[in-house]
Amino acid sequence: MYVNRGLDRERIATYSLVVGAYNYETKAFNETSRPRQRNVDAEGYLYDTSTVTVAITDINDNAPTFIRPLFTGGIAEGADLNTFIMKIRATDRDAGNFSAVQYRISSGNDGGFFKIDENTGFITTASNFKGKKGQRFTIKVSAYDNHGKAPTNEADGEATAQIFVLVDEQRVTLKAQVDPSLIEQNKEEFISMLNNITEAEVNIEAIFKVFAETTDGRQIANSEVLFHAVNVEDQNIMTSDEVLSTIEKHADKLETLYARWKIRAPISTTTEPPADDSGPGNAELALIILGSVVGLLLLLGLCFAIKTRCRVKKRDMYNSPRGRRKFGDVNRHGSWSQYDDIIGSIEGKGVASVKMSRPGSSYGSDPGMFGSEYALTKKRHSLEDRIWDEGDYYLSQDSKLDSYLDDNGESDHGAAASDISQASSAHSSGMTADGMVVTKV
Repeated sequence: MYVNRGLDRERIATYSLVVGAYNYETKAFNETSRPRQRNVDAEGYLYDTSTVTVAITDINDNAPTFIRPLFTGGIAEGADLNTFIMKIRATDRDAGNFSAVQYRISSGNDGGFFKIDENTGFITTASNFKGKKGQRFTIKVSAYDNHGKAPTNEADGEATAQIFVLVDEQRVTLKAQVDPSLIEQNKEEFISMLNNITEAEVNIEAIFKVFAETTDGRQIANSEVLFHAVNVEDQNIMTSDEVLSTIEKHADKLETLYARWKIRAPISTTTEPPADDSGPGNAELALIILGSVVGLLLLLGLCFAIKTRCRVKKRDMYNSPRGRRKFGDVNRHGSWSQYDDIIGSIEGKGVASVKMSRPGSSYGSDPGMFGSEYALTKKRHSLEDRIWDEGDYYLSQDSKLDSYLDDNGESDHGAAASDISQASSAHSSGMTADGMVVTKV
């Protein structure tokens, strides 16, 4: 079998030929034989036929062609990274890998705001658009067949993609009384429906789940679809008013042809998209937990800092010169050294013997007649602070009941024995007749 002329697979990919074989030497039957089921031509000779299918193999003899020279899409100012914007599409008449188109951004993406999937032609965001509401970006896209590998053909011309940072008047919200999962599973069909009722090319930005209450009090999931529409003729973004007026012309289709979607009157979007009522996601929960932990740590740190500061102030007070040691407004000159000695003896024991003398009048020839030994006993707090405080210690008479000193440092001969151990509420220092420092408590 030979070819008489050139073949073009793009015109005819397969040929179906009928081939016959004839036996011109033998008749179909003779006078003594019974005729059998055979193919016999008009002259009585035997023949047979067979069908031969010829498939034309492909060569890479066609370049990709964009379905149109201009593509238009929109993006919200607050869109996240990797948000879908539009799809660039080119076709190639070849077969197999020779028809597999690879897409590349050739120019216009100086700021790196966009990226394109080389296999699908999906253009997505690669940066944020804060403060760029209302602006338009224009990029050029080229296409190559055979996955961009040799032998490859480049499209004759580049496609232009114009991308608008949408304003509120260009965004429309469509309400559908169906679960969002139904729309997601049939997204292409839903977009086709929107294209028909808007007479435009619709790009869905987001599908939100919202809840509505039925007459019997049940909560059911509905959908709110946020989209914008591109005028097919001039490739401009339509305003929400233009979209709504077009949908009104096809209101009857919403009740008949597209009744399964339960579409309700769309509204223009002048505020942020509705929040998802399904509850906080994993990211929100993680932030809440992290904030709680940080707050607790800060509170613990603050308590530790206050406690440490108090300890430092007590230590500084103890280590400071005697002239600067004070309790309240009373300067305890001359008494700290004696207190320090007492503290040294009371550590580990909790009790120390103190020689107390009455200040003021003459002591006569026997100073000891007015003197008595008292036991200084710790009431509370840790001894490690080594700081005297009002009310931390109390005195009890060790030997002479009639020499008990009251809070004013005077002798109280009439005090009962049971009152000897009462707490002291004041400290002061005085001098004996011979200049010795004595302490009253």
